[in-house]
Amino acid sequence: MNDAMAFRSDSFPSEPPERIGIDEVRLRGEFRTVLLDGNLRRIWMILPDNSGETVASFLKSLPNPGKVRVVATDFNHVHIRAARKSLPGAIIEIDRCWVEQLLILCVAKARIEEGRRLIAAAVEERGAAIQFPSDPETRAALQDELHARAKEKVKSLNRDSRLLRMPLERLDPSDRIEVEAWLGSLPLLREVHELAQKVHGLYDSDIAPETAEAYLNQWNAGLSSEAIQYLRCFLRCIRTHMPEVCAYWATNYDHN
Repeated sequence: MNDAMAFRSDSFPSEPPERIGIDEVRLRGEFRTVLLDGNLRRIWMILPDNSGETVASFLKSLPNPGKVRVVATDFNHVHIRAARKSLPGAIIEIDRCWVEQLLILCVAKARIEEGRRLIAAAVEERGAAIQFPSDPETRAALQDELHARAKEKVKSLNRDSRLLRMPLERLDPSDRIEVEAWLGSLPLLREVHELAQKVHGLYDSDIAPETAEAYLNQWNAGLSSEAIQYLRCFLRCIRTHMPEVCAYWATNYDHN
């Protein structure tokens, strides 16, 4: 623990903050646990490794541990267990950013799949183009044009990946039109994107944890089986960590 204390600045308070964030970072080739002051939004402590034993030991050694009201972390079960064991009086919360990051990955998977479909459709069009016109050179030029057009469309879709990650209401009008055009022509992407938008909205709502849990327990109602397959990682993590996810709405802290 001396190694961890060496990272502590004299400017930090001797007692822990009311809200602690747990994350990890790779320093000099090794993973280490980073503890954040959630109130001041800055690094509070860096531990020598990322093991659950080290995290639990440090949290247990805190002066006045009862002051810690919230521990925010990602889906790392090691950190969750360590916090629950060492700070039984604190609310363990999976931070909003990690849930939304999962949804970003789901949208990205659907986007990639839609890109593959665009190329596959272009291949079919090229095959159909063999039947006309009869001139080989003209036919080859048409096939090349169809394929190039599909590749350019996929490149454009990939360029807009940043926009697809954002809530629609935060987009500029021109960007929103661009995204809505994609969603109107790519049904699989639209389904996954709409689910992500609903969860964004859930986090921006002032609701009880029970209301959030009720929604998250039936979030996939009405989705096609094909769309659900791109949301499996989200479903698994939410079901496994439902209490920690819904704890977000139980805390009286500013999450914005």
